[in-house]
Amino acid sequence: MLDKKFLEKIRERLIAEEKELVGDIAQLTKQDPLLIPERTSAKIPEFVESARESQAAEEIDKQKKLLEERLEDTRLALSKIKSGKKFGACESCKQEIDRARLEAYSLARYCLNCEEDLPPEEESA
Repeated sequence: MLDKKFLEKIRERLIAEEKELVGDIAQLTKQDPLLIPERTSAKIPEFVESARESQAAEEIDKQKKLLEERLEDTRLALSKIKSGKKFGACESCKQEIDRARLEAYSLARYCLNCEEDLPPEEESA
């Protein structure tokens, strides 16, 4: 069973990560060249510039998607801690996830044994 002190430490780390992720997503949004007001106001950019902007916007969208997925996982972990739901319990076998694993990766949803059996797209880390 995970003690309150350990859970509080994890909760504080997750709250800090949540804040950082929200800031990173906002920063990426500001960097999106397709959302810059000057781009649409004065003149239509040349084809090459437009292609570069589209490519940059696609890369930013990919990065934002990864950050948003991590933010969702972070908020799920925080909600488990807050609601008293089995934070730290493997979602597959329901056994407690090793404390060292949670210490290293607080978003772990599976124990190492069950994670090894997951298809690659479902792995959490």
